[in-house]
Amino acid sequence: GRPLTFTKNAGDPLLDLNQFQLGSFFQGDWKTTKNFNLSMGLRYEAQTNVGDHNNFDPRVGFAYQFTKTLALRGGMGVFHQRLDIGNVEQLLRLDGTRQQQFVIRFPSFPDPFLNSNGSVAPLPPTSIRVMAPGLVTPYNVNSSVSLEKSLPKGIGLTFSWDSIRGVHLYRSRNINAPLPGLLTRPDPAQGNVNQLESTGLYRSNNYTIGFRQTMRNKWNLNVFANYTLGFGRNDTDGPFSLPANNYDLRSEWGRSGQDLRHRFFTGVNFRMPWQISVNTNVNATSNRAYNITTGFDENGDTSINDRPSG
Repeated sequence: GRPLTFTKNAGDPLLDLNQFQLGSFFQGDWKTTKNFNLSMGLRYEAQTNVGDHNNFDPRVGFAYQFTKTLALRGGMGVFHQRLDIGNVEQLLRLDGTRQQQFVIRFPSFPDPFLNSNGSVAPLPPTSIRVMAPGLVTPYNVNSSVSLEKSLPKGIGLTFSWDSIRGVHLYRSRNINAPLPGLLTRPDPAQGNVNQLESTGLYRSNNYTIGFRQTMRNKWNLNVFANYTLGFGRNDTDGPFSLPANNYDLRSEWGRSGQDLRHRFFTGVNFRMPWQISVNTNVNATSNRAYNITTGFDENGDTSINDRPSG
């Protein structure tokens, strides 16, 4: 029955900003033998609003045909992401000058600006958002290998593995959060200082079995299905997501919010007279991972994301 926090943004939200983005790439395919094909490439990414411009992304892929019915494919590449202009807008708006954010802990109700005796309560220090020094752009290292086998009667099987390793992912941290066990801020003259950092990590591995069958008849019937067993872990939920403990980021490592352990997809498509195509599919997945929070703010950082002990 008591509110935990009250937040108010004041000031001018109007912005005038721009962002320029550049992406260029080179790619070449080399058929070394009749059965082996090699693909190599290089991409370069750059943008304004981030000082990191050393973003060269090599790529390599191959395909080898063992027999007429068996082929092996694989590849690896680096893929840089970008700092979205919407995130730049939030950093500029809540810089403490254009807009001021006031966060009141345990406010009175219904008027959070009054004390319990009815007198006017002083406003808390302004909370701001800042960009970490040396912020870089995130990138993923994607790897994949697949084995494809063709069987009689138009049947094809695929066994594949793919991996994603995310590095320098964006996340925020309140660098002026109350010190553990003291509930006092390092700088009492300031409120929350949510700093955007590029220190997040992501790991995923997916194993897929695929099936397809094409029936060469008047219907051109195609039946397909695949099952994927996946595992994904990370320590960030986005650029402005905050940890439960700003002084222990290791405790954020766990199942990703996009972690789906089991995925199954199947479908049928065929062609009827008068060039009419019919498609139907079924997609089933297991549930996503969830988080357990107490619903309270025990550490005084004004974020209601504390977890139970342990």
